[in-house]
Amino acid sequence: MPTLHDLLEQVVVLHLLASQAYRDVGPSNLAQFVKVVEQSLTLVAAFGLAAGAVWRLPLAIPLVCWYGATLIALLVLVPLFWPHTTALVPPMVCMAALSAAGFRLEVSGAKVVALIGALAVALVTLRGFKTEMQYYAAAPFVRAMTSRPQEEALAVRDLRIYTREGDEVVTDAQYLAAKADRDTPPLLVDSSFVRIKTGSLRSADLIAATFGVRAVLFYTGRLASVVAYRRWTAQHFRRVRTYGPDRALWIRV
Repeated sequence: MPTLHDLLEQVVVLHLLASQAYRDVGPSNLAQFVKVVEQSLTLVAAFGLAAGAVWRLPLAIPLVCWYGATLIALLVLVPLFWPHTTALVPPMVCMAALSAAGFRLEVSGAKVVALIGALAVALVTLRGFKTEMQYYAAAPFVRAMTSRPQEEALAVRDLRIYTREGDEVVTDAQYLAAKADRDTPPLLVDSSFVRIKTGSLRSADLIAATFGVRAVLFYTGRLASVVAYRRWTAQHFRRVRTYGPDRALWIRV
């Protein structure tokens, strides 16, 4: 079971270290939020919040605090990626829903405002669903995972051939292990470059996680970037298949 130490080490300490390692990498966090402000949900949330303020709804205050605390946390988060900003969506949805209170208020024009808010939320939901589907259909990481379907199918088949059900596989392509019905060691569920660059995932950690593991699959270039671990693997495992540069399956000797 995860402990409080694991939580602090893998969440808090990791991002504190990342703030140093990624200090000058990528766009600023403030620039990332420009995309959020441009979203139509922001306008609908502002409309609902304004209605709540005019009607003096007590719930408006904790929602503003929730949004503000999340915004501050994201501003200092390093590295900040676009998907992280979706943490702002729940408080904004709740703000937008404040206008629905007008259906129950005996205030002039309240029901009209509530109806406008409800229609706006419905339109934003439909538009957001369409946009997200288009994004994931065209996202680079999705294309990367499906650009070599025959090769990936071969890797999955090899994992099933060279490992048994219940075996764990050390890999940086966890989705291929999952497709082969194989698990990865808990420590290596996240084998991101962020963990590697910050020192949260070192060669010693990888070697320790590999003891008792029958197969190692290098595939995305992340594990291959840890030179000491790659050399250790070559000494203790036998390469049975090469799929391309930095993509190979190794089986324990």
